[in-house]
Amino acid sequence: MSYLVVGRVAAPAGVPLVFATDGSSDARLRNSYRTGFGWLSTDGRWGTGWCPQPAVLIGRDIPVVAELRAVYHAVKEELPHRRVTIMLDSKVAIGYLRSWTKGELRMPAGYLGSQKHTPMLTRLARLVAAHPGNLHATWVRGHSGHLLNECADSLAKLGRRSLVEHLKVGEVRRRAEWLVSGFLADPRIRAAA
Repeated sequence: MSYLVVGRVAAPAGVPLVFATDGSSDARLRNSYRTGFGWLSTDGRWGTGWCPQPAVLIGRDIPVVAELRAVYHAVKEELPHRRVTIMLDSKVAIGYLRSWTKGELRMPAGYLGSQKHTPMLTRLARLVAAHPGNLHATWVRGHSGHLLNECADSLAKLGRRSLVEHLKVGEVRRRAEWLVSGFLADPRIRAAA
């Protein structure tokens, strides 16, 4: 079972709309991984979530799956209607997104996803394939101080910690709003977008 907490904070005016995403995972515990994901946009929208991932379903590219999960939640409403620019720090995840724009629906090695409904990465691949001209994915070096990427990274870690520490949704929301508000208030955000 996965969880998602979303919200919106005040954002600076006149900044181009850009989304940033990231994923987080910890070491394997018994037969599963605890993963978190996070995303934000320059218009103040954000999301953080967590999902225990059974090892037999997630495959070998755990961080890539977590990051692509963040991408799905970030763009699922926007992508059918307009061009979306998204920043990721995973070149591997960008490779999957670019292959999906060409209609190739390959998945990370060993990924099976949910066995109860259409797996999230399959939904993302189909969405991207249906609107290939609307997705512009760009790479940003992780942990380099890039504001949007650092905030997405913090939201992904918050998602994972929420699962590990059993944080209440209200506490997750409070921390996420504080994080996103702080990053978007930084005057350097215009250069980051």
